[in-house]
Amino acid sequence: MTALDARPLLRLGTAVRTAGVSPRVWWPATACVVALVELGAGALGLWWVTVLVGVAVGASTLRRRLWALLAGTAVGWVAGILLQSGGKTIQIGGVVSAEIFNARSLGVLILVVAVIYAFLLALAGAWIGAAARRLTGRSAIPEPAAAAGSVAVLDPAAEPEEASSV
Repeated sequence: MTALDARPLLRLGTAVRTAGVSPRVWWPATACVVALVELGAGALGLWWVTVLVGVAVGASTLRRRLWALLAGTAVGWVAGILLQSGGKTIQIGGVVSAEIFNARSLGVLILVVAVIYAFLLALAGAWIGAAARRLTGRSAIPEPAAAAGSVAVLDPAAEPEEASSV
């Protein structure tokens, strides 16, 4: 059995970064890709893909990735709910709210709760992806230079010093 070779994907990422695409294009493109992936996954009943998309976006080094993730998640989930309900989202939400809150007029609240749930899933995934990116040392935020007279910053790539035996 062979291991997964990620070198072609790394080369593709390097080629995309050096292509000189404007950062203004990345935000809407990322939001559209997130929305399409989540809409397709929602149509298949794979709601947990929202977490995986959050991990992928959180691990990326794109600027404004959180806003793109939230916008794409909102569009993907709302479009999925509207498409699957056949245009009767408010009426179906009214039935659900009648059973839960004993008030039929809170159909929009059910939609809002679903989108907030989607945001929480996406943000949890983004947090995991950002933590993984920080662990690998591929941070988009440069480390500040140590000021003169301050405590030295530890370098994780440096060799550990041998402990002296007394």
